[in-house]
Amino acid sequence: MEWFTVKRIDKIFYGLGRLGSTILLSLVTLATIYIYTDYYHLPATWNGIANGIGKVVIAFSGFIMGYISDKTVHPKLGRRKPYVISGSVLLSFSFIMLFVPEYFIPVGNQILVFIYETVFVSAFNFFYGYLLTPYQAWMPEITEPHERVEVSNYENTFNLMGNIVGIVFSFGLGLFLEMGLTLAQIVIVFGILEIIFYMPAAIRIREPTKYIKQPNIFREMMIALKNRNYVIWILARGLMSVTFAFITSFVLLYVSDVLHFGGIDTLYFAAVLLIIVVTFFNVWYQLSKRWKIKKTMTLSLIVLIFALPLSWFIGRVPMPLDTKLMGYIFIALAAVGLSGYWLFPYAILANIAEADEIVTGESRAGMYTGFDSIPLNFFQAFSLALGGFIWDLPEIGHYIWGPFYAIFLVIGLIVFQYVETDPDFDALRAKYGRTTVPNQS
Repeated sequence: MEWFTVKRIDKIFYGLGRLGSTILLSLVTLATIYIYTDYYHLPATWNGIANGIGKVVIAFSGFIMGYISDKTVHPKLGRRKPYVISGSVLLSFSFIMLFVPEYFIPVGNQILVFIYETVFVSAFNFFYGYLLTPYQAWMPEITEPHERVEVSNYENTFNLMGNIVGIVFSFGLGLFLEMGLTLAQIVIVFGILEIIFYMPAAIRIREPTKYIKQPNIFREMMIALKNRNYVIWILARGLMSVTFAFITSFVLLYVSDVLHFGGIDTLYFAAVLLIIVVTFFNVWYQLSKRWKIKKTMTLSLIVLIFALPLSWFIGRVPMPLDTKLMGYIFIALAAVGLSGYWLFPYAILANIAEADEIVTGESRAGMYTGFDSIPLNFFQAFSLALGGFIWDLPEIGHYIWGPFYAIFLVIGLIVFQYVETDPDFDALRAKYGRTTVPNQS
């Protein structure tokens, strides 16, 4: 592998790319079902199926595009740049098209609206994997091992910024439309920005002239699936994600149709959600240093399990507090639980990968991370397809989802108790005769 120096500004530019794609992903995740149900009047059942199909597409696109980009080298642009450049444009195009069906089809025809949504939400998911998998695979080819934590920090910072922007614009969508903006104007601006944010890295960072030898992907996958702890974690996280996929995709519908928030109220709601999530990121992090990951994440999930049944009562039966105030209490408790789920999975996966590396002497962190998304997206596809049906149930659909989806969280939490989230790395190194972590370079 030929190493060359990447300047700090270029490392920042590399991380910057994630800002645009994260904004788009956040908007698609939070706003698609809401917009197609409330604005284009597509039944939630059809809406859920369309978005579920999109999840199936992304389950394979990232895995496949990682393999394809490993095998192809453009004579001038190299191995990853062709996918970064074309992927940023195609992701932007599919994102814009998803939210402007009225310019291309009669939106009064529900069958055409369903087909249109399915095509472009699937295209968006495909091109997200098309772009992001080669982009992430680019990092070990342009940085030395000691630089990767710094680059990851830039990515995480821009990811956080992107999620904040996506949440604010998703929850504030009604207000922005009332101010005279159109949905087309909003998505075109964000689509163009996404392309712009990826271009500095594509233009400035040089591709290596020699590449890291790529392992046999299918052999590595079979080895990873023999790791019992990894398989149990995939199952536990998948079951939990059934609940979390519904919450993130249907929350705007719930806020609008049940809590009857509109205009500035939805931004206040988003602010409460963000403040609590960010606050409890730190709370759970501090507790995890004392209690370890498993006990801390278990506590956060228990909070959510007890909060979810409130959806059966809020807006449906008389309560001592008004519906909006109960909505704030509900989202506050839910955000406490959500923050734990969002905080720990990457750390758990990293611990599983490191333990395996100590045992086998070989690094498979990329395989563990890459394959994890395939079953996860299938669980989420099931959640969205089922969620649309639940939401459309006469009289009870808008309320029963909380206790119903709590069941998946309970089962996932039970399975989670069998996951070794906090390996004793020192004991493993002593057992397998490794005084340090094996060299990853």
